[in-house]
Amino acid sequence: MDAATHEESVAAFVDETLAGTGWEVDSIRHRVDRVDPPNSYWSLFSIDINKDGEERNLRLVAKGALNPEAWEQLSARLIRHGAGNPCDPINGLGYPRLFPETQHAYWFYPYDPSMPNLPLANDPARMAGVLFGLDKAEDMQAAAERVEIERVRYLPEVGAILRFTIDVGGAPTVIYGKVQPGQRGLRTNRIVEGLWQASAKYPGYLNLPRPLGYVEEMVRGGRAPSSRSCPNLRLRRWL
Repeated sequence: MDAATHEESVAAFVDETLAGTGWEVDSIRHRVDRVDPPNSYWSLFSIDINKDGEERNLRLVAKGALNPEAWEQLSARLIRHGAGNPCDPINGLGYPRLFPETQHAYWFYPYDPSMPNLPLANDPARMAGVLFGLDKAEDMQAAAERVEIERVRYLPEVGAILRFTIDVGGAPTVIYGKVQPGQRGLRTNRIVEGLWQASAKYPGYLNLPRPLGYVEEMVRGGRAPSSRSCPNLRLRRWL
């Protein structure tokens, strides 16, 4: 576990990943750990980088196995979900890099093996299609500049909260979205919808952001998503 989560190991991996891009590391901060004995653990790191005065913040996940059988399962699962593809958090996606000798892997947000469409929820063009109800790829691309996406919170394989600031007629509107694995998002949406309806009956006692909808599915391939599509993404407006 120490081999994966020690700051020197993390720094070496980040330096290797950024080599040749012009980006340099400013700081590495250890954010949170989770241990699930007897099989696995993960650690989350915040990476501040800069290039020619521009700054970015990356999230790096170190996930490892605590026994050989667990590593066999973890590595096979990550391979099914893209490990072996380039780990490029700057111009692409930070797919997992596997380290069999220490039974761990690194990946960068928004890649997540339990939330395969999390990168789409972080794509301004895709989300312009969802938020503005656009179907044509060229319209989505043109509207992308009106959508700003910020990561509010991310826990590996648990969920992510995103802030969408959209420009509507020159006035910014803020919408929050939550991405969760599997059917958790649908269950959460039903609970929040019920709470919202209850709060409407008793104004002043329970104040909740208004739920805007649950996006059922993201169309894969060449077709753009419709306004009701994008899996496990629950949207709500912050009032």
